[in-house]
Amino acid sequence: MKHVWSVMCMRSLIDQESNNVSLIDCLEQLNIQINKNEESLKDKVFPVAFDFVSLFLDENDTKERKMEFILEVIDPSNKKISEFPGEIIMKKGIKRYRNRLKIQGLKITDSGKYLFKLKVKDFSGEKYKELAEIPLEVNISYKLM
Repeated sequence: MKHVWSVMCMRSLIDQESNNVSLIDCLEQLNIQINKNEESLKDKVFPVAFDFVSLFLDENDTKERKMEFILEVIDPSNKKISEFPGEIIMKKGIKRYRNRLKIQGLKITDSGKYLFKLKVKDFSGEKYKELAEIPLEVNISYKLM
């Protein structure tokens, strides 16, 4: 199975007639404003919703294929702060598979670059292989309340 692309966006729409996807407001940067009196960002989850959309191709469509994946979120200090597991099932006869992972809420620890690492378990089922690394720049600003 080949990973073709992955994109983060605020939302994605799939046209029922053509089965094409529209990626709305692709996400490269997130600006967050918080109260100056907040003690810390430790374990704070911000109410932001977005989609992580990926496209896979597999020419070997003679049987159903299944692959486990994990989307890891790495903060600016290189610490894993979240992970979202899932499974890709490509039915027999299907060569193209699009996966949409809907994420509700994002843990933020500091300003800086967050990495979203898409990893899939190899067909031996023993270890994960990284397929994509998508950056998200998070800028935190403080306001007086």
